[in-house]
Amino acid sequence: MRGAGVLALVMICSAAFSLPAKASYIVCNKTSYVLYAAVGAEGPKDVTTHGWTRVAPGMCETALKGKLTARAYYSYARSANAHNGPARAWGGDFELCANADNFTLRRARGAAACPGEDSFTLPFAESDTRGQESWTTIFTESEAIPTMEDAQIAGLQRLLEDNRYKIAAGARNSTSLDQALNDFRKRKKLSQRATPAQLFAALERAAEKSASPEGYAICNETTAPLWTAIAYRASAAWVSRGWWKVAPAACARATESPLPATEIFLLAERKNGKRVVSGPEMFCISDASFDVTGRERCELRGLKEAGFAATRAASRRGYTARIGDGGLIAFKPSIKE
Repeated sequence: MRGAGVLALVMICSAAFSLPAKASYIVCNKTSYVLYAAVGAEGPKDVTTHGWTRVAPGMCETALKGKLTARAYYSYARSANAHNGPARAWGGDFELCANADNFTLRRARGAAACPGEDSFTLPFAESDTRGQESWTTIFTESEAIPTMEDAQIAGLQRLLEDNRYKIAAGARNSTSLDQALNDFRKRKKLSQRATPAQLFAALERAAEKSASPEGYAICNETTAPLWTAIAYRASAAWVSRGWWKVAPAACARATESPLPATEIFLLAERKNGKRVVSGPEMFCISDASFDVTGRERCELRGLKEAGFAATRAASRRGYTARIGDGGLIAFKPSIKE
């Protein structure tokens, strides 16, 4: 099963900082996005990858603890599903293994495939740690965000806009940002003493419920993992694709480019095959990952057939399908306009 692809690769800055009290690999976020980072360590016989480390704008987190002794290290980051618009990714040229869920994966050198049917490769960037026992990788966005403080302010503005607040231009020097933050705190009953980390977490959770990321996202609001597939009409042919594993309280993007059709069909099931979302529209599927053109003669092509439910994205460039224990959850805006 393959996860979402990469839309954009943005610069990663790496630097050796003064050795912290405990040696480690640190990831810092100097962007306006909440990031989920993964790191890789190359040993003599294999490469081990770890993810995901959540890093709020203007903050740093430990991705790996302990002295850095591997022969090479790698990093990758993606923007959170809570953000509207195109997905962003920070990486490089080294294809290493990852998973949609939190993961630790070990792939032997020269192995053709990643371990596990639901793992896939992503383009990591190599970090030249120069033999240092500690290292910090800084994910950057633009020269318009020169400091970590600027990243924190830009991140708050972006997440408030993801929550459908309208922030005036030049918000850093206006009251618009403060007014929006105060309103959000009041609505969510957040204390004025809430830490930046608590505020970012609350903003991200709220935005996930109303975000319209470019492409098609699937969010799992049940208590167990879901395996999901989509189908749509592309030009003159029908296409069905799967599977995306979506962990509880998490989201996955089935497509990251503008929607290929105004009507996307969705299938979601448990590991035991019990269907949570299904419908009358029949498409071809397979037990393993699949990308099928056409919806006829499934069995003659060595495939299975399953019923998908319609989700209507209308003219939107992005759509998020939310799944609860009872099936699809109707979209409800979080803020009245």
